[in-house]
Formats: sequence, structure tokens, C-alpha cells
Amino acid sequence: NRYMPIVGSVNRQFMALGSFEDEASMKALDDLGFDTILCLPHRGTFVPDGECPWNDEVKRGELDLARRVVERIRGHRVAGVELFNEPFLWRIRKGPDAGRKTMPADKVAMLHSEIVPEMKAVNPNLKIVGPCCALRELDYLKRFLDAGGGRFLDAVSIHSYTTDPDVDDFAGQYRRLREMVRGALGRDLPIYNTEAYLGLRNAPITLSDKEAQRGYFQDSEWSHAGVTAAMLVAAGTAHAEFQGVDSAANWLARKGSM
Repeated sequence: NRYMPIVGSVNRQFMALGSFEDEASMKALDDLGFDTILCLPHRGTFVPDGECPWNDEVKRGELDLARRVVERIRGHRVAGVELFNEPFLWRIRKGPDAGRKTMPADKVAMLHSEIVPEMKAVNPNLKIVGPCCALRELDYLKRFLDAGGGRFLDAVSIHSYTTDPDVDDFAGQYRRLREMVRGALGRDLPIYNTEAYLGLRNAPITLSDKEAQRGYFQDSEWSHAGVTAAMLVAAGTAHAEFQGVDSAANWLARKGSM
């Protein structure tokens, strides 16, 4: 699994529409042994490369789908649900409007305000995680919070792709993120890194994977492990002043001093 959140006891999962109706798929989800954050599926033109309209017909379909998913995951090892995966990247890919972004931050905030209450009506204990922006896209998060989207979150999710935790000031970015959330909401929220591409540049699969050329790939397993450890420690250092050092970062720090 190429995705790993900061806290290693939480898994993130994409599931096709039909998987929620399949008991074997749901059992397999439970058997992973992790608490899972699920990314809500979508359909029709309301997808990453679609037009993403929000008219009455689309709204009815999306709200019905969201309610069905929440009902179906009740009782399973699901720690939370993300409404969208990296909405700041959603855009039309073909035709005369190719390149036009379809999910600006204020729209994503509005969608949370309409979808989340419907989901919470089915299960008030459901945790909503979002808005799933990149750590390098903190302006997008600020616009989302300014539009009121933070009121519908139980935790913030980010994707902290980084080549080097020190050069990219990972701890500083993480700290600014926490301060931004606190400033907008007057309180702290848990923060999940729900995706990090941890790949080896010389692995055979990368021959067909364009991401193999990205800076966050590493040339060896030792480099890979070192960057991962540094990210964990940086995250723990960044939010220690808010709510205590993350257990994984604390463990790594202790091991490093032995």
C-alpha cells in the first residue's frame, strides 16, 4: 500500500460503489486490522475530471449515495469519511474547457455544508475528515475555512508530499496549518496525513509510473525509512505545543537516542 498516514494505526481506503453493497468486501475491510478512513465515492459527472455541477438532480443523487454509504458502513471499522480526494486538483481534462478547475475551496465548503448534515442524520457519531488538501496548498485550506467549511469537520486531512522534511520545512508548515485551524474555529482539530507516496525509484513497477521521477521518491530503502522517520518526528515536534507529541514520533525520537 503506497499510502501511509502519519499515525500508522489508521488506514485510508478507496472503495468502488458496488463494494459497499458486498458483504465480503466489507468483511475484508474489517479484517485489515486497521481503523479506516474511507473516501466517499461519486458518480456521473461529479468526479475528478468531470464538470461537477450541483443542480437539483445531481444533489439528489449525491445525497442519496452519501446516506447509503453511511448506513452501509455502520458497525464496521471505519474511523471517518473524507468527502473528496484532493479537490484542489479536480478539473476538466478534455474539450474546450480543458484545464478549468471545478472545485474551488468555497464550493467545497458549500458541499460539506449540504452533504455532511445528511450523513450525520444517518449516524451522528460519524467522523468527517477533510478537506483533503496538500500541505503546500494552505491557501486553499484558508479559503475553505473562511467559507465556513471547518464547521463541518471533525478532523483535518492533508497530503504532505515532501522531498526533504528539513528543506521543505515540514514542521513549520504543519505548525502553520494548526494555527490556521485554531484561528478559524477557535479550537484545535486532529490532523491526519491521509496520503504520502512512499516509493523506491528503482522498483520495477516504477517503469510504468510517471511518479517515479518525482522528488519524493527515494533511491534506497534506507533513504525511504529515514525520510519517513524524519516526517514523523517533524509532525510530532510541530504539534507538541498543541496537544502533546504524537506517539509514533515520540517512539522514533526515543529509539534514535538509544
